[in-house]
Amino acid sequence: MPTAAPESEFGPPRAWVARKRWSLAMAMALPLGAVMLGAAPPAHAQKRNPSEVPSAPVVQLIVKESGAIRSAAAINGSGDEMRRVQQWSAAALQPLTSKRVMSGGARILRLSTPLTASDAAAVAQRLRATGAFDYVDVDYRIHVAGVAANDTYLLQ
Repeated sequence: MPTAAPESEFGPPRAWVARKRWSLAMAMALPLGAVMLGAAPPAHAQKRNPSEVPSAPVVQLIVKESGAIRSAAAINGSGDEMRRVQQWSAAALQPLTSKRVMSGGARILRLSTPLTASDAAAVAQRLRATGAFDYVDVDYRIHVAGVAANDTYLLQ
């Protein structure tokens, strides 16, 4: 059991004061964090079955070319980009367009038509099978599952 910190003529040691401040901050922050993270859902929220939540169509994929292909593309210049996207479209059996390049070298590819989640996963699998990518992920729209919207001001 720690005893009171020895005080010098300048007050308590800094480490002791810092520990006390940290403990107080955590004691106040943890309950607030639990509420914000959804540990306690709002009392007015209606529960819904997750299967009832509408599934938005998938309109884009997130891909990152493998390192060797990226370095070869950098040497050849940007005129090569259109040809690469055409090759990816042929491999995916789905017309694709390059929407934008993200940080870290990833790229967003837009699908020509909205697809269901299972169809988009099949397109992603076909692209993965080419071996030209570090990863290919379906860009799903995220919905809060299990809670029905009940905003009374929505229709005003």
